Amino acid sequence: MNRFEHSATIDNDQVGCRLDRYLIQQWSYFSGRAKQLSRSTAQQIVQKGSIAVNDSIQKPSYKLKAGDLVWISVELDSAEAPPLKTLPPISRPANNIPLDQSQGHKSDLAPETIPLNILFQDSDLVVLDKPPNLIVQPTPAVRSGTLINALIHHCGAEQRELERYGLVHRLDKDTTGVMVVAKSNPAQQHLTAQFKAHTVQRTYVTVVCGRPKNSTGIISVPLGRSRNDFRKMTVKENGRRAVTHYRILHSLDRLAQLELMLETGRTHQIRVHLASVGHPVAGDPTYGGGNKRAFNEASTKQIRQIVSQLNRQALHALRLGFIHPRTGQSIQFSSSIPLDLAPIFGLFPPLSGNGLQSSLAKESSINIDDF
Repeated sequence: MNRFEHSATIDNDQVGCRLDRYLIQQWSYFSGRAKQLSRSTAQQIVQKGSIAVNDSIQKPSYKLKAGDLVWISVELDSAEAPPLKTLPPISRPANNIPLDQSQGHKSDLAPETIPLNILFQDSDLVVLDKPPNLIVQPTPAVRSGTLINALIHHCGAEQRELERYGLVHRLDKDTTGVMVVAKSNPAQQHLTAQFKAHTVQRTYVTVVCGRPKNSTGIISVPLGRSRNDFRKMTVKENGRRAVTHYRILHSLDRLAQLELMLETGRTHQIRVHLASVGHPVAGDPTYGGGNKRAFNEASTKQIRQIVSQLNRQALHALRLGFIHPRTGQSIQFSSSIPLDLAPIFGLFPPLSGNGLQSSLAKESSINIDDF
């Protein structure tokens, strides 16, 4: 017998997918085989309790929600099992207790003294400056070293009991900058509603390969999960609406510094949108902006040296503005460029002003051909 194991956190692009259908999709992707699980087999696997969602067993018809933690562990005959070397490492809860009979994954999340740069906090929320190389949300396979482990230590064990640990949005592991996390159920509901209504102001800065033709504009192309690599996003006609506003701040050689504002918040949205128009984020090999591409855009030895030392995407969440869920006050927070990105951002004049936010109403959607 062999074991097929997989864990994942559901993002917006998988919302509404039935649990049995999700199992079929994951099996096909990780096994690399043309033959898929049948619907009936998938339903049997779910009904046997081999899949847990948020630490509990669900029906095959359960529809996935954003932020759900899905854990799959299936024993299969050797002839049916996918190649395990393609699967991420994973371990069961303590003592191998079935998930629906244990205290659940939330209870085994330990508080950890990971340093946090807190910008603001009260009884409702905490605003922080996320560092690089930090996973935001735990998964069944990653139980330590995350932002949530740090927040449980900082805010107390009650953070563990909130839905999605109080998260209302996320930043990629290697994206830095301002984040807000709720500390109570009412605050989380209020902030979530603001994100859904697209009223939260999210401003990013980045350095990209090449220089867009237009100094300001909107990239409005739908995004969806890639068929070739389930971990990546791509432009899709039938994908989810995704809108990114941009403004060129400065350009140097064949590199440009952009300010961006999200109207929507899809997975990897900025990175995919910029790559789709031929200007990937510098230092982002996943979407074509790896050091080699960025290196080729530099004309001087100094710039090439700086670019070659990038060890992550040059993308930073600069500002975050929202309505305080209890006071109703409009508040905004900002974050300085982190030290590891200082050399590449230092090639351009210092950041200042809020020009992008004031000019959004004047812009119109643009096509990929405009770049």
